[in-house]
Amino acid sequence: MVFKLDGRAIKQMDKLRRNFLWRTRPNFGKAMPLVNWSMVCRPKHHGGLGILDIRRFSRALRLRWKWYDWIDKGHPWAGSELPCDKEDLALFSACTLITIGNGLIARFWHDHWLDGQAPHTLAPDIFKLYSRKRISIHEAITNQKWVLNLHHIS
Repeated sequence: MVFKLDGRAIKQMDKLRRNFLWRTRPNFGKAMPLVNWSMVCRPKHHGGLGILDIRRFSRALRLRWKWYDWIDKGHPWAGSELPCDKEDLALFSACTLITIGNGLIARFWHDHWLDGQAPHTLAPDIFKLYSRKRISIHEAITNQKWVLNLHHIS
């Protein structure tokens, strides 16, 4: 899912899925579930039925957008706003390790390349002053104007 669903929508979808599994006749009301829903959502090799947990699966799909944005800039949506919220981005940052390489892909201010942190969180005052917020690490290092601006600030 590209968009994050609110809790009510997920709850309603899960209700429909539970009713499909546990209701024997449509007019009999609620049936007693024999297995906890979280157990049903586990993979088959872990004793579940392999039914997807909508909340977790949609987060995984949104993080895939972030991953594709990172590894391949040739997609039609490259450079557009990603459907990830702050929690998604925090999870992505916690689960990935950035190798700078030539610095063409990693963004100087926003990626967590400096001791596991993003420079915009380490130096928020300097970040506010600098106008090019989406600059790559390569551009930041090779741009003499950038170095001079930092000297004038300090």
